Amino acid sequence: MRHCANLSPKQHEARQIRASCLAPVSELRLQPLQKTALQKLRHHCGPVRACLRMLNPDQPIDRCTWHYDATLWHASLMPGLQVRSSACRQWQLIAKGLSMAPEQSGPVFRKTRCTGSHLLWRQVLKRDLRLASWLIFVVCACVVMLMAWQAWTARRNTLENIQTSTINLAGALSTYTDGIFKQSELMLIGLTERVERDGAGPEQIERLRWVIAREMGALPQIGTVSLYNADGICTFSTNPKAIGVNSTQREFFQHHLQTPDKAPYIGPTIRSRASGEWVISVSRRINHPDSSFAGLMVVTIGVDHLLKFYSDIQVGKTGIISLTSTAGQLRVRYPHLEAEIGRDLSSTPIFTSERNRPSGTTQFVSRIDGVARFYAFKRSAVYPIVTVVALGQKEAMLDWLGQTKQSILVMLVLLGLVVGLGIRLIGHIHSRIRAEDQLLDSQAALIQLNQHLEFIASEDKLTGLANRRRFDQFLEVEFKRARRERSLLSLILIDADHFKRYNDHYGHLAGDECLVALARVVEQCIRRPGDVAARYGGEEIAVVLPGTDESSARQVAENILQAIRDEQIEHPASPFGIVTVSLGVATFVGTDAKSQGRNRVNVASEIATSTLPAWTRVKASADPQTGSRPTAE
Repeated sequence: MRHCANLSPKQHEARQIRASCLAPVSELRLQPLQKTALQKLRHHCGPVRACLRMLNPDQPIDRCTWHYDATLWHASLMPGLQVRSSACRQWQLIAKGLSMAPEQSGPVFRKTRCTGSHLLWRQVLKRDLRLASWLIFVVCACVVMLMAWQAWTARRNTLENIQTSTINLAGALSTYTDGIFKQSELMLIGLTERVERDGAGPEQIERLRWVIAREMGALPQIGTVSLYNADGICTFSTNPKAIGVNSTQREFFQHHLQTPDKAPYIGPTIRSRASGEWVISVSRRINHPDSSFAGLMVVTIGVDHLLKFYSDIQVGKTGIISLTSTAGQLRVRYPHLEAEIGRDLSSTPIFTSERNRPSGTTQFVSRIDGVARFYAFKRSAVYPIVTVVALGQKEAMLDWLGQTKQSILVMLVLLGLVVGLGIRLIGHIHSRIRAEDQLLDSQAALIQLNQHLEFIASEDKLTGLANRRRFDQFLEVEFKRARRERSLLSLILIDADHFKRYNDHYGHLAGDECLVALARVVEQCIRRPGDVAARYGGEEIAVVLPGTDESSARQVAENILQAIRDEQIEHPASPFGIVTVSLGVATFVGTDAKSQGRNRVNVASEIATSTLPAWTRVKASADPQTGSRPTAE
């Protein structure tokens, strides 16, 4: 590894933290199953991502790597940074766990094993939170959809029931109306044929009166029976007030006068001149033997009789029953409105879009009172009469509205229960997540505290350099790495000359200050963060230079020697008059016993002397006058 002088110490430290993921699996403190899984993951997705995948299997690789790079960089450059994001906080813990301290034998996976499990557990809680939220949403949506479907189904059934009941009622009333007109027609046929056969003399009129009275007793819907001559004068009537009345202008008289057909004619609803009541006239033509017009017979049906019959039918407060002509002229309406009798309804849907259907249902807003209704109609197959039954929409749907309101109340109660339980469940999960966050924060603080304690335990209090314990551990790790990777490892040993005399002359406090100054100079001469300077004795300092060859190590030693000379620390007890040091440089060159030959025993000293020197020892002169360079031994 070449000396990277262009990197800052913190940047180089971050690079070394990432490089620690490349350590062999055999040197990691992992369980056997974890080692096997890590080897397989390294084979498929690379060593760095494999470590992340093992710690967080649910996280996508690219996202893992991004969080790892970003958080690891910040964690290494700014150890005191308080990370607010929960995800970054978790990755900061992993970054701290993956970092390799100089005194440790490998990445401290024992710290991240607990952190990784808590991270996975937190992800499980987040998954449960999402599932709980979706479950609440799905349950609420299902309840709403179920209630909506139930309300829609109930409305459809209600409409079907309304259509069925109204069309049946219209059919029954149409049959009843046809029966009334049929009875009137049969009565007229008998009376007109009797008049045509017997004549209309006084004796015949008396016998006719007796016959009419007998038949009217069996037909309560018949109001009056009248006989008109060819001049339109009433010559006989069951109502004496009608005798002598001229009806030439009546519609029924004009119809029979102009039509030779003897079929009965149902006229419009009129107010009787004799009784003042609203009646519907049913008339039939009377002919002379030569078929010329001789007059007509009229039977009136009282509207009050029909209204009384309709009043016994429950159609609600806004419901109506009506009789209209096929042309759309209103004959009878219940509830009765005199002003609307004879009104033209030909523009309503019953007589426009539904005019070709014998029966059916429709709905529209009435032009008479402005009420929206469900209409059912039945056209008579015999007479030009249409029977209409209508129910008010609001009144007809009142039961459905009541049921729907009850369903809505039940739905709201269910939704309240579901949402309440869901909120409680989500709150419980949130509390668990907060507890996990607090646990992760506590672990992060504990890791930082442990690292701080480890740093304190591995630091020399006087000089600030690494102590002997850290030096031994770091040298062991780097020696194994150099042997494994067949790389270079250099070691510089520094000893202060005549330091005991310095202490005897100036005292121990001044001696400590001198050691601090020497340590500061040594640290300034070491530029790479991977190099370690340690105080391993009273006045002895060691510098470990991983990946450094002999010439580079010699140059570093000369720089240290020259820098200490330049300090010009006064030392009267020294032959040189200033504080000087002696430096020894040793370089380890990785080698292989098999390269020396097979089927033999190799000794380290033999390897060092038979090939290129494995360790080269250099003694640096401390003579400030001669300035001689270090020499190899």
